[in-house]
Amino acid sequence: MGKWELHRFYYKDNLVRSHMPPTAVYGKMSLRSYLNKYGSVYIKPNYEHQGAGIIKAWKTDSGRYKYVKVSGKATELPSPQCAASQAQASEKADSRRSKSDSAR
Repeated sequence: MGKWELHRFYYKDNLVRSHMPPTAVYGKMSLRSYLNKYGSVYIKPNYEHQGAGIIKAWKTDSGRYKYVKVSGKATELPSPQCAASQAQASEKADSRRSKSDSAR
């Protein structure tokens, strides 16, 4: 079960829901909306666990965007679209790696 399915399951309980952070399925529009609202976001792969594949993205004071894989080096981006493309590529690579590992 992925993170989104778990989120939807736990969200049904009012007590648990009150302790859950705002969450959305990753996409260009949700990324832009969350960056505008919160200034920084964490993008988590749906099927990775224990901190694997997490990306932090934020908007700088100059209006540019940066992202960093957790415990990685910050990289500057020109727009949220680039961050979205990079995160999608990272998720695809992680997914291929997971499939490869489970096939062994």
